[in-house]
Amino acid sequence: MPYVRAACDRALLLLTLCLGVLGGARASAGHARHAVDAAVATALQLHPWHLNGGSIDSIDSSSGSSSSSSGAQRHLADSGSSGGSGHQRSGRNCGSQATHAVPVAGATLFSWGLNEARLGRSGGDHSFPEAALGDLKVISIAGSRHSAIATATGEAWTMGHNDSKAGVGRPGPWAITTAMPGEIWTMGHNDSKGGGGHGSPPLEHSGQLGRPRVEKGNADRAAAVVPELAGKFVVQVITGRYHTLAITDAGEVYSWGLNDWGQLGRLAGSSTPPNQAPCTAGPSCHCGIPERVTALEGIKIVGGSAGRYNNIVFDDKGTAYVWGLDGCGGSPGGTVPDKMDAWQPRKVDGALEGKKIVATDSGYVLWIVATAEGGVYTCNTQDDGYAGTLKSPREPNAGGELGREGSPCVPGQVLGDLQGKVVTAVAAGREHAIVVTADGEAYSWGGRGPLLAGRSGDHHVPGLLRGALEGDKVLFVAGGEYFSLAASEKHVYGWGGNNYHTAGIGKGEPGAKRTFNLMTPIRAGGQLGDGTWRVLGLAAGFQHSLALAAKA
Repeated sequence: MPYVRAACDRALLLLTLCLGVLGGARASAGHARHAVDAAVATALQLHPWHLNGGSIDSIDSSSGSSSSSSGAQRHLADSGSSGGSGHQRSGRNCGSQATHAVPVAGATLFSWGLNEARLGRSGGDHSFPEAALGDLKVISIAGSRHSAIATATGEAWTMGHNDSKAGVGRPGPWAITTAMPGEIWTMGHNDSKGGGGHGSPPLEHSGQLGRPRVEKGNADRAAAVVPELAGKFVVQVITGRYHTLAITDAGEVYSWGLNDWGQLGRLAGSSTPPNQAPCTAGPSCHCGIPERVTALEGIKIVGGSAGRYNNIVFDDKGTAYVWGLDGCGGSPGGTVPDKMDAWQPRKVDGALEGKKIVATDSGYVLWIVATAEGGVYTCNTQDDGYAGTLKSPREPNAGGELGREGSPCVPGQVLGDLQGKVVTAVAAGREHAIVVTADGEAYSWGGRGPLLAGRSGDHHVPGLLRGALEGDKVLFVAGGEYFSLAASEKHVYGWGGNNYHTAGIGKGEPGAKRTFNLMTPIRAGGQLGDGTWRVLGLAAGFQHSLALAAKA
């Protein structure tokens, strides 16, 4: 029976493709490709299963258990070694790309916080870290209002919101289904209706989950993206506010989602009615299909991060490039390009000229990088977090997010208590930053006060974090919208706003007063609280937290 079903599926898919091609032939040349893409997506959504060697791969949405034929699994190189193409296949995360690679064997995904599809699990206690996605092995994680992961087989997965509506969305559960190598499976809303009433214009389908169209009645179920990433091995996923990036082991960058400020780094066009002319920016410019950022052709990208409307990546030589709403790059630096030209990647020079970047992270209004020498540099992108739509303009460095004085709109080094220290990991949140030094200490700054900084003292310069993590050797940090995370090898810590349980400390005793604001780091509980897991990575979304861990 599986073989009969496979034959029927393939025949239906072929027929749908042919209809799409015929429809595209009658359309304009600019829309022919989109007609085919939409046809493929329709076929895959009507029949959300994939057959490998006659067996169906699936993950049961209720139990999280997985099943697949051994023949469907890709042969992987050992941890840290090169694959058949000669490229490194260890996973990477924002903030610690080159300093703490995730072994290619992968790790278990843990999630907690706002109980939505972005957690990748249903049931359990969302106020504590708990395992998600069954026994799926993961090598890269990223979070925004949606989540993205790269698996140990090189697949990119996304889950959660595909819109930018104000407030929070609906709780799970959402079904998760496995994909063939290189495909992306998605779930959630598929429109773009502002961010708290500010920022991007309303669109029904902004596309950050990576599929061209989700009918409203099907918004809660998993669906596959047309396989532009088939045959690619994704080593890092990156989430912006309404867009997503994937970096492959070959150093290629793929992007999809909203493109109103050129954040896709390429020409975009809608594959859904009403068909949209090719565009590089503008209020309705978007593309829900992963496509390569060809402007970086010939440059091997090894890491990067994304803000709300911008991206920063760096190559194997440590040179950084930015695009979107970002004035930190180009010549001369400090100037945001015209909106219609912002999609073009621009080299970052100035204080970073000749420096080798090894890690980067992005927040609402800034990005932060670490160099091979252990130095830290920050730059204000000149975005106010809402693409300049706020009634009162925000002054650069208003929250002390840069951790330094000097020109805020070009890269500058952060010194103070970090002078003489070697920084190994960095993180940026709404308007705050956290770094880790080689001796396992964590420093923070910004956030207009102690809540986001997690400490007292001057928040315009780096200061040592203490609280529950004092004495533990910190390896990873992550910055969320109104909260922060840190992790040692055995423990995770959280502080800041805890309205959505992003700190992972639980809901407290029944009837007890709920703890909303954590002014100093507190150790998380749950499955990551007993010291039996080894933490391999952290990510902070807007209202949820993610971690990678393997049994110690």
